[in-house]
Amino acid sequence: MLSPNRRVLLALEGSGVSRDVLNTAFAQCVRLTSRLDILVASPPREPTSLLGLLLVKLEHSGVDYRLLHAHGSLAEEVSRYLKRYTNRSTVIVIELDALADSLGTKFVQFCTEGHSFMELAD
Repeated sequence: MLSPNRRVLLALEGSGVSRDVLNTAFAQCVRLTSRLDILVASPPREPTSLLGLLLVKLEHSGVDYRLLHAHGSLAEEVSRYLKRYTNRSTVIVIELDALADSLGTKFVQFCTEGHSFMELAD
């Protein structure tokens, strides 16, 4: 488990939410933290029952979460989050290379500032 003072952000692209992704996210997040921020960028218009299942599983596992919805791109929203919460954060994403490419030089800057990035692992 990470330090209790370290923020953990599960950053999801709304269109990329699937049962497998959320099952993997649940398993990884429960091992890492008891406090989780979940950012869903460009959420689908209709409510997703899959996301609801993840939230229920997190609650039953004792993970305190905060759900954030945003309508910008995933890279824009992760960047806003890290600028707002300047203490060290760990960001978990589905495709790390895609996020790093989208963030460009900001990715290196965030890493230098002590933020870390992880890809969802099966």
